[in-house]
Amino acid sequence: MAYITRDEVEAYTGFNYKDFKESGKEMDETQWESFLISNISNIDQMINRYCNVTSFEPSTTIVEYHSGKGASDDEGVTYSGYFLKPYSGSYIDSDREFYLREPYISMTLVEEDVAAKTSVPSWTARLARSAVIAGDYEVVTKNELTKIIFWQNIPTFGYNNLRITYKAGYPISSPQYKEIKFCALRTMANFLLHKKKIQEAVNIRALGVRYYSQMFDIMNESALLTINVTTILDKYRRIPLDGDLFA
Repeated sequence: MAYITRDEVEAYTGFNYKDFKESGKEMDETQWESFLISNISNIDQMINRYCNVTSFEPSTTIVEYHSGKGASDDEGVTYSGYFLKPYSGSYIDSDREFYLREPYISMTLVEEDVAAKTSVPSWTARLARSAVIAGDYEVVTKNELTKIIFWQNIPTFGYNNLRITYKAGYPISSPQYKEIKFCALRTMANFLLHKKKIQEAVNIRALGVRYYSQMFDIMNESALLTINVTTILDKYRRIPLDGDLFA
């Protein structure tokens, strides 16, 4: 699934296959369809990479690994290799909380590796708190920022010993998804206008009009993801941090 479709591109830009060429000849519908499919996926990737997400598509499966902090309390810690190893027995809020990186929809599975790193992993499922069971954790979302809070069976100190599998993205009918779709359409329009500009420049130069030679310019990503587009996308951008810093 992609953010935009051929019909949406044609409706937004007013272009169709008759407006473009391939190998010097007017495109047919099959070539136009193939051209759009290829470049729609490229634009999806540009948007996803700019925002540092896997995808904004609804129900995208995300698997994240976080490091348990153990019980660190406020009194002090000792160094153990690359990590701060807690030596006391009290939990503070940050020991219990693990933030998710992408826009959360629903939880699939929370597991802790209870085995030592010198042995094979032993992933043990943790249960969500609900109306019928006490559970181990609950999920809290505020202002599109989601975290898991453990109340019991809090992950022990370790590296990547907490695995969280969840669904992320935005519903298709949501204002957020519609805004991202609009950004994809604007980016595609920028791309098609650049291709059209190259074609027109070729036609003009073929007629020997030298003053239009400057129409041959270099396209880079900023010509597609313009400031008008990135200003909107900045609202959805995730900061690329290491999992331990994010947790």
